[in-house]
Amino acid sequence: MRRGLKFIMVLLVVSMGILPDSRSHGALALNTEADGAAAMVATVPVAFVEGTWNPTINTPDMKINSMAVANERVYIIAWVDGSNPQPEALRAWNPLTQEWTLLQANTASNRWTKLQTGRDGRLYALHTIYGSSGTIPQRRVATYNGSAWVDVTPVAPLPSNSFNSYIALSNTEIYMIDNNRSLLIWNGTTWTIKQTHEDGPGIEGIADLQHCGDGIYFTYVEAMQVNEHVVTTLEELRKYSPATGTFSVSGGRMHMAICEGANRYSFYREKIHFELANTPTRIFATSYATGSTRPWVFAMVRIGGYIYVTGSFDTVDGVKTGDVARWNGSRWEGLGPEFSSDRISADAIVGLGHQVYVAGFYLESGTGDGPHIAAWAPTMPYTTYNPLVSHKP
Repeated sequence: MRRGLKFIMVLLVVSMGILPDSRSHGALALNTEADGAAAMVATVPVAFVEGTWNPTINTPDMKINSMAVANERVYIIAWVDGSNPQPEALRAWNPLTQEWTLLQANTASNRWTKLQTGRDGRLYALHTIYGSSGTIPQRRVATYNGSAWVDVTPVAPLPSNSFNSYIALSNTEIYMIDNNRSLLIWNGTTWTIKQTHEDGPGIEGIADLQHCGDGIYFTYVEAMQVNEHVVTTLEELRKYSPATGTFSVSGGRMHMAICEGANRYSFYREKIHFELANTPTRIFATSYATGSTRPWVFAMVRIGGYIYVTGSFDTVDGVKTGDVARWNGSRWEGLGPEFSSDRISADAIVGLGHQVYVAGFYLESGTGDGPHIAAWAPTMPYTTYNPLVSHKP
């Protein structure tokens, strides 16, 4: 169902000191023996935290490429369709004035996309430079200096210019991969290329570059041609350790979202995994309370004492949550009122101030506050909360 916003979430992670809301409903077990859709709806418990979705942030017909938090602002790369079209551009949301500011527009020859917040707190983007027709685009990594994008790196020496994804931790530590087997590392002076694996007899590739804890992760895939079909024979998570410069296998295919000491939080397709120290791995399944639509998790972040997930689902671990859910330390709960009554996905989630922001290409709220981006704040008085601040990945 996720179609449109293609940045697997640039996993933008933030933190604040929020205590679990004692008014949340307790999670109950899902009755898997229920007969028929009506019976199933009756047995799915509902758990929503009291709050409000803010309609002010939405712009009609806005299409969002990516989202990040830096300098007490929410930044997006977005364009606007419809009767009042606007170019793709970097925009900033000021939570105090409740206004968007257009900062810098993309052009036909220069496009900035895939926003990230580095460990140094800076805002980064992939800068793609297009030449004349038929020429290969060039890719650099840029940072926003408060008034304009400034390139941090020279052109990345991608073999065949096959770009897949990048991670910017600081202006002296940037990683980029192609679709084949090359990991590029920027150290502030030069690009270095490392080969992630040896070529084998089948079809091989890498994708989905991630940063978590002390490692840089990516997915390795092997496949083979069977008549007119390509059949996947191996999918696994691999880790590059910057401290030693070595590669290792790190388990089955997974998106590593949060690493805190020995604790790892990850997701893949419809499953959420908690691997905690000295505790058996816990796996939570997302689903839809009714129907046969396949659920999918798109993003996971820690915001204070909670783990937030979003995607295309309305139930987590048998509890009706809508498509934005959070783990409060003992159970799953949704952000009330239910965010989406339709099966329309949210692709990214960040936090700033006292609000949680979600974004997606086909985002739509059941409360009528419009498409594409929304902000949620709890009903509890702000005096009981600490402001959200950027969490460095």
